[in-house]
Amino acid sequence: MSPSPDRRVAQFFQIDDVPPAPVSEPGQLAGCDGRLLSGDPATGQQTLLLEMPAGWSAPVGGGGGTLELLILEGSLTVDGRRLGAGGFAALPTGCGPLVVTVREAARSVAVWSPHFGPSDYYDSRPRVVRTVDLPWEPTVFPAELQAPGRLYGVWSKSLRLPDPVRGDLHGGPKGLLRIVVLVSGFVGDHRQESHPGCWEEIIWLAGDFFMPGTGRQAAGSYVGNPSHHRHGPLLTQRGCILLVHTDAPADFCFHEPPVPESLISAYMDGVSWLEDPVHGPSPEGSMAVPLGGMSPPASTG
Repeated sequence: MSPSPDRRVAQFFQIDDVPPAPVSEPGQLAGCDGRLLSGDPATGQQTLLLEMPAGWSAPVGGGGGTLELLILEGSLTVDGRRLGAGGFAALPTGCGPLVVTVREAARSVAVWSPHFGPSDYYDSRPRVVRTVDLPWEPTVFPAELQAPGRLYGVWSKSLRLPDPVRGDLHGGPKGLLRIVVLVSGFVGDHRQESHPGCWEEIIWLAGDFFMPGTGRQAAGSYVGNPSHHRHGPLLTQRGCILLVHTDAPADFCFHEPPVPESLISAYMDGVSWLEDPVHGPSPEGSMAVPLGGMSPPASTG
């Protein structure tokens, strides 16, 4: 499907398929280009693939909203601290501006949230970290999924803080931002899932992944799941790394009937360990809610 930043409609595309344009918001990023991946007109929040030219420099942060940057390639300095690929910087509402200087042309996922208040996240203090230095934490899922064989093998690093996990509800009051790993051979709950209370976007950073009815994901794939949109199950043969972002605490609802085991096996047994994963549509004959369709609210089961 054609890329669209509309968070009301399910999305599936490659991030490089979005045309670049000069960044207008936040104004502190003037001189950079961005590919708009999603936006919410009600709050002004935007997610961009930010392209920063070598030598660009400006004071960033301080007021008007929270800017979060995850560097995908290239390097920059934030207040003199060098960050390369995998570096993360959060400049929250209320913090003092810090000088950002691009050393090598950099591409980053940028989340701009003008509706975040000083007390929402980060305690108004900048967070500048190398994600490689952050610990992996096991992800805790709702009690109904703690049975053997269901949703084990999910690990995450919290970028946006605080990021509480309460079993059936994940993230702070205005959403979460996490790097997530699904281990090799992971097969989630065989049912489809939805998130009634939030919108969710996922950017694939590495590895293979398949969601019946959505398609095959690889590095650079983008999926947007509106509230109540049914998607899944989650399958990976070789393992994958992804960036997950929501606009409210993430809740979980699971729907019968389960996806047939034959469809799951067809993917898991058909993946090559020797070829790079590719982005693409679902194989012919796969079943699920059509992409772009909205499932009606439904209770678990």
